[in-house]
Amino acid sequence: MIPSIQELLTITCKDSFQKSPSAPSLSIGVPSRPLDVNSSTVLAGPLSIIIDYEYKLLQHSAAYLDFKSELKDCTFTAVDGRSFVLVDRLTLWMKSESRSGNSHLSRLLAAAYPNLDQADYPITQEELSQPSDFKHLLIFCILVEIGSEELLMKFFKKREKSDANLPIDLRWLVSSLKEMGVEHHEQAAAKFDKTQWKYCPAILELNMRGSYLSNHIMPFSRKERINSKGGTASLWQIEIPEAFVGPKLREAVPWSRYREEKLGQVGIPSSFISATFLIVI
Repeated sequence: MIPSIQELLTITCKDSFQKSPSAPSLSIGVPSRPLDVNSSTVLAGPLSIIIDYEYKLLQHSAAYLDFKSELKDCTFTAVDGRSFVLVDRLTLWMKSESRSGNSHLSRLLAAAYPNLDQADYPITQEELSQPSDFKHLLIFCILVEIGSEELLMKFFKKREKSDANLPIDLRWLVSSLKEMGVEHHEQAAAKFDKTQWKYCPAILELNMRGSYLSNHIMPFSRKERINSKGGTASLWQIEIPEAFVGPKLREAVPWSRYREEKLGQVGIPSSFISATFLIVI
């Protein structure tokens, strides 16, 4: 449990008196003006260390809270009651600039490695979000959501699985986390597996064939049967976010694109557009 600043002050003062019994009494007064954390004010001694430590904790907490808030805004409910994430919007937000001037991704990395300077991070935000087969941005989002972001470096070093491999097989997760030396690896694998499915819902493409596992989420916001009489096959009209419509299908049914919505909140460019497709399957 992380001690509060009051507890740290008490510990520091007690420690000072134990080391120097003849030290004069300590008097902490109220400053004549509020402390400006952005100013050039320099605090000396253990108090400066404590305030810096507490301030970093607040920054890290704010980074996590901002992520949870954005994740909530990017999460929608499918017709079967399960949740799915608009991952293109979430990853765009992760790379965008926050109010502090740093990207949300860099703030979350700082929170994941609180005892390291940015130059000493075992992985950079460029490596994490690089447009390659080894991008780990969504894996990082999953780990942050389940409170296991410290496992990011283990995933990255293994170099066997990336965002392109989602959903990752549960058996691989169990054996790999055990190999990585993760405590309670079976529970950690199960938590990751339970969460990952909403980050990789099914994508519809033209002339697609095949079947899906029961865990796969169909990101339909609306589904309505349109041939209730006759015929051996069922026809359904569905509503699906554009992010989950493959490029070939988008090109084939451009008239099905409707209900465009500009997302102009903090951190998301106003040019980013969310559209919905109305498709018969």
